[in-house]
Amino acid sequence: MKRNHIVSTNGHGAISYHKHLAFFKPGELIFIPKHLAVNIYVFCIDGRPLQIYLHKISGNKESTPISVDFIKAIDEVSRSSISTKSMVIQAITAYFDQSHHHDTPYHAQSLSVVEKIQPLIRDELQRKWSTSEICAQLYISSASLYRALKAENTSFTEILTNERLNAAKILLKKTHKSIDQISYECGFQSQSYFAKKFKAKFHISPTAFRKKNL
Repeated sequence: MKRNHIVSTNGHGAISYHKHLAFFKPGELIFIPKHLAVNIYVFCIDGRPLQIYLHKISGNKESTPISVDFIKAIDEVSRSSISTKSMVIQAITAYFDQSHHHDTPYHAQSLSVVEKIQPLIRDELQRKWSTSEICAQLYISSASLYRALKAENTSFTEILTNERLNAAKILLKKTHKSIDQISYECGFQSQSYFAKKFKAKFHISPTAFRKKNL
């Protein structure tokens, strides 16, 4: 059976083929037409291990209930200017049909909720994030978010703080910015609060960490 593929990854990157170039973010679907060589460049901005998910898709499947993820994907493609729009829509439809056909929910084959939240925070560290904003970005309800985070034994506050601290750690090591400036750029309200949280997580003060890594 002839097959296309859809790829998703936890990294940022770009895909090029037929002189077209498109960029993607963590968790976004990347359509690869059959019998076509493409170039895909993927990278993680924080040094995490790179994860790539490959899904084979095929047509001629019976229709299944439409999910929020399906609606979002179709809407994004419909509003795009790509020349293969109809082919991509058919491929996405087939992909979701196959997911339901095998009784495997889409979210189980893609990134976890935590992995979807992390890049959102990294892109806007100074933003005063709320759970309602995250739910809007991920197209899920607050109840679904709470259940997902509970299942992964974490909380939104913990994810938010960890992402800010990890970013601060990189800046302390790789830049000459002041600790106060790093604290502000990473979204902390004060340098003293930042120092307290940093020491609690890494068991060393920001000043001592910087001196150790000069």
